[in-house]
Amino acid sequence: MKFFLAAGGTGGHIFPAEALAEGLIQRGHQVILITDERYKNYDGHEKKFRIEKIPAATLKGGFFSKLKALIKILLGILVSLRILRGSRSAVVIGFGGYPSFPAIIAAKFLGQKIIIHEQNAVLGIANRALAPLANIIATSFPEVQGITTRNAKKICYTGNPVRGAIAEIHDFPYPEIGNALNILVIGGSLGATVFSEVVPAALMKLNPEIREKIKISQQARAEDVERVKKNYMEMGVIATVATFFTDVPKRLAEAHLIIARAGASTVAELAVAGRPSMLVPYPNSKGDHQLYNARSLEKIGAAWVIEQKNFTAEGLAFRLETIIMNPEPLLLAAENAKKAAELKAVEKLAALAEKLGAEKLC
Repeated sequence: MKFFLAAGGTGGHIFPAEALAEGLIQRGHQVILITDERYKNYDGHEKKFRIEKIPAATLKGGFFSKLKALIKILLGILVSLRILRGSRSAVVIGFGGYPSFPAIIAAKFLGQKIIIHEQNAVLGIANRALAPLANIIATSFPEVQGITTRNAKKICYTGNPVRGAIAEIHDFPYPEIGNALNILVIGGSLGATVFSEVVPAALMKLNPEIREKIKISQQARAEDVERVKKNYMEMGVIATVATFFTDVPKRLAEAHLIIARAGASTVAELAVAGRPSMLVPYPNSKGDHQLYNARSLEKIGAAWVIEQKNFTAEGLAFRLETIIMNPEPLLLAAENAKKAAELKAVEKLAALAEKLGAEKLC
């Protein structure tokens, strides 16, 4: 079969779309990814699917900003019609984000079958608008807020597809904590300034004999990288600081603790990898969805959730010192994280798409 995957160009939408693409290709299908100009090859590996970029935007700002965005959306629909035309039997799967809207609108116009996949615990803006057009709404969480009673019958829980390189970590044992506690700090596709400010300041507050037991891999915004590197160097902390890591699976496998935002892909990958985390949800996420995502791990003892207003150098220093003195809670959290993992998300979503393509709804 032929499948079109439509996803916003940021990691939270792209990672599950690419994971599904891998699974569909392994099943012998053809895949075309529809995205926008923000897309980049995050892991650097050659892709086995075609990539089409379309105009896309969100209706924000004043009158002229919204008018400009509307024109881009209309252009996106026209380009999507050209891409999808001639593939009437294809299934189109939207993963949210700006490009999913024109692609799904075009698919509906052509009479194609539609799945939307919601990564978060709260239905996103694009998916909320597109839900009435979908044949199936696939979800990453058993319970998702924002789905109307009319659309509830369309729900199929699949979990959030995770890239193969991350899924492989599930079978790795939790790394032994020797002379160093490996901490991985990631803040979404472009890092988070709050981590660049709070994490080095927290380590500065630790006693030198505690601080020397910590190794850091930290993602930071481009404007913060040199400052953060200098901070760690002056403290004598072994640290790797970069705007983006292409070897996240390797660093995740080696990490004892992750400090991160709580995007859907991050939460799913932490669960599958079985790694404990301190999650600081982005406070301006739509519908506070990152907080709901994070709570899903906290309530099973797999993560510690710290709202950004409470994320301070003093508080983080106390938590890190406590963990270094007694790492047992990390081992327990790692075990609990694996219990939350949906290991068959790719298989479930791929099978769902195949059934829809064969006109067999769930």
